[in-house]
Amino acid sequence: MSRWWLLLLVLSLGLNTGLLWRVLERRPEPLPPPEQAARGRAEGGVEWEKRAEARHRRLADRIGLDPLRRARFLDIRREAVPTLLSLRQDVREARHELHGVLREAPSDTQRLHSCLARLAAAQGRVDSLVVSNMRRELGLLEPREREIYLSAMPWEGDHGPPARGLGPRRTPPGRDP
Repeated sequence: MSRWWLLLLVLSLGLNTGLLWRVLERRPEPLPPPEQAARGRAEGGVEWEKRAEARHRRLADRIGLDPLRRARFLDIRREAVPTLLSLRQDVREARHELHGVLREAPSDTQRLHSCLARLAAAQGRVDSLVVSNMRRELGLLEPREREIYLSAMPWEGDHGPPARGLGPRRTPPGRDP
């Protein structure tokens, strides 16, 4: 019996050592300073655009659009991207300004409210463009296709699209399905 325990102990020790090695091997890189991170996100608009374009193509495939409507569906988004990237930059700048005021003068409520108003206005312009494009896209779709389109959108507490593809949604913790 003790031989089995010893074998189990050696096996467990080996597995734990291997697991520890893998964890240490995959240690994440340290975060860049905030200024460098903000610059990288701004320059990362191209990468964001590639991922967003791929998601939109998958959505068009899932909806099952004919080639002509698919091209128009994708063009609506493509036409809005330069404006959207510019508006997202405005939001980033407004957030940066707000963070600066919080660091330098957190008790200056007038400046804080002014920064928050600029941030809200900038975010509102982004949201307005997105909703306008959604309306244009929905205008191309038949009722059944609209259901597929809308089921792929993040609603009511979901934060972003599903992690992989356009699969079924999971109910957020603490919410009834």
